Amino acid sequence: MKLNELFELYLEDIDLTHQDTTLDSIRYVYNSGLAKKYGNKKLESIKFKEIKKYQKELLNGKHKTKDGKHTVFPTLIK
Repeated sequence: MKLNELFELYLEDIDLTHQDTTLDSIRYVYNSGLAKKYGNKKLESIKFKEIKKYQKELLNGKHKTKDGKHTVFPTLIK
């Protein structure tokens, strides 16, 4: 199973318990970052080290625009 497939199952699972705006936000965050980098990878091929590296890149500002805004999690990381 690929990460994108798992994400779709996750959305189906939380669909009845979350508001549409929350689901839209979750989709946006996923599609802005994780989906591009890991979405088509099989779950068993995604290594912990890769995730930690990606997390570090986010925290160090690698995914920022020229004006300093975060492109992946604009409202979560300041």
